[in-house]
Amino acid sequence: MSFIVSSNILYFKAKIDFCGWQLKRTKLYYIGLIDKEIDTLLTYKIRIIFFLPALLTVLTSIVYIYVLNTNGEFKIDTFKILAYYLIVQLLGYIITKKKIAILNN
Repeated sequence: MSFIVSSNILYFKAKIDFCGWQLKRTKLYYIGLIDKEIDTLLTYKIRIIFFLPALLTVLTSIVYIYVLNTNGEFKIDTFKILAYYLIVQLLGYIITKKKIAILNN
């Protein structure tokens, strides 16, 4: 349940940030950046929004597993959950990136 909630939060955060991004885009035009450079900046920002929490979750879980020195079955189950979490984050990233591409065009 928490994975679904965090994915929704990240999606809407990205959508809200994108609305503010349109104002920043015009300012970046005045500086002299081209569309490709601006889109690259937006892509990096979206990657950070979606994958930094996932990376921190994975690192925290790995440290937790080794500190507790748990059995093999618990480790396998934890890695399955982490894999599912990363897949959900990746799907959210792909959906958001496609929607932003549609809004840019």
